[in-house]
Amino acid sequence: MCLVLMVSCSPESSTAPSQSGLPKAADIDVTITVNQTTDSVTFKLNNKGENPIWYFSDGKVSTVNGCSKVFSMAGTYSVEIKVSNANGISEGSVIKQFTINNSLIDKTIYVKLAGSSSKVWVWDQNTAGHLGCGPAGSNGTDWYSAKPNEKASMNMYDNSFIFTTGGNYTFDPGAGGTVLVNVGCSIFKSYNTTGSDFLVPVSSQTTTYQITMDGGNTYIAFPAKTLLGYVPNDDIYNTPKFRILTLTSSLLELVADNGTIAWHYRFIPKE
Repeated sequence: MCLVLMVSCSPESSTAPSQSGLPKAADIDVTITVNQTTDSVTFKLNNKGENPIWYFSDGKVSTVNGCSKVFSMAGTYSVEIKVSNANGISEGSVIKQFTINNSLIDKTIYVKLAGSSSKVWVWDQNTAGHLGCGPAGSNGTDWYSAKPNEKASMNMYDNSFIFTTGGNYTFDPGAGGTVLVNVGCSIFKSYNTTGSDFLVPVSSQTTTYQITMDGGNTYIAFPAKTLLGYVPNDDIYNTPKFRILTLTSSLLELVADNGTIAWHYRFIPKE
């Protein structure tokens, strides 16, 4: 005799997402705590059973409840907040403002960078490693280090970079009227026809710059698509932020790091 066990199956009970269960922006309750000594700001969502999404003005996003961020320059800042739960993300958002009273930036940085009013920098073309690259987190010379005058035929040394104490920046392409772009970039596609680094005609560009701090490092940050000589990749072109490695009255070394590769720039004052 065969005993056959028949088991009837029925759909398991489920908690499918419900549109009516979406969190409401009007109910978002957050606490923003500013430490005016360290310029560190902590962001906390108080809604139980919900998770925050913080959209910061520098383009960074965090989903950590209780995350902290340093704002090194005095001023009023804003953060946009959305929340999520098992049903999805809130359709709306709220914007909260907070104020930093004091700047952490060393004021001598501006004097070294821009002199008494303005200062012109150029590539340190006679020094090995004036352009280089390396792994993310490095100073950007481990994988490649340009030889002295290696880029002379590419008009790169025609470029000059002008900083003012008022926070203005000018890129001057010089007599060549071009900027050198890495072959791996997807920007300026129509000029990328040689299978190697290529030149793009550009005009003089005047914009602004900002000295910022993040994680104990000091940076020069520019608006999107600001040129600082060599364009190494799309990320740095779209979000030009350079860590200050060395800054004296006679030497400026910067590192641009997109988390995958670090690029090294070395400049000296134009004499």
